[in-house]
Amino acid sequence: MDRVLHLEGDLYFVREAVTEIENRLIAWGEHHSEISVSQFRELLATSRKYAVPLLGFFDQQGLTERSGDVRLIHPQAASSRAKLNG
Repeated sequence: MDRVLHLEGDLYFVREAVTEIENRLIAWGEHHSEISVSQFRELLATSRKYAVPLLGFFDQQGLTERSGDVRLIHPQAASSRAKLNG
């Protein structure tokens, strides 16, 4: 398995870091059904430059779904993937 994920352009993340971010997003989703880019940016203490591509990646994975200005969180998608990968 590749250790580095290419998100877009010159933006790469270490797979373990993306897994940790995913876990933080799932934890958020335990108390909230949606998250805005601003909230996600604050959750990670990062900039929009990184938050938007990460959310796009999670959209592709099925963990989030863009709905207007927010992302709906689907934590069951993450648990389903974990079962398939585990």
